[in-house]
Amino acid sequence: MPTIRARHMITETRELERALDIAAGLWPEEAKNRADLLRHVLALGIQQIDDVAKNRRLQREEAIRLGAGKLAGMWPRGEARQRVEEWPE
Repeated sequence: MPTIRARHMITETRELERALDIAAGLWPEEAKNRADLLRHVLALGIQQIDDVAKNRRLQREEAIRLGAGKLAGMWPRGEARQRVEEWPE
């Protein structure tokens, strides 16, 4: 089928063969169509990747929240302005 999208050719490794065999048990109506089973496997993998990425983002955001303001008051008031004024023009 014509497409402008990238196409990929993959070899059915032992791991992929096992995943497709398991998928055939989950979707028995498509058990004879390995390409359809592969799409199911990929869809589940995509969801897993999305979940991992979301969790990592949430962990980073939490780390930022925990660190926010920890260094407040470390420098005297007006320190930044004073340093800028020290530089020659």
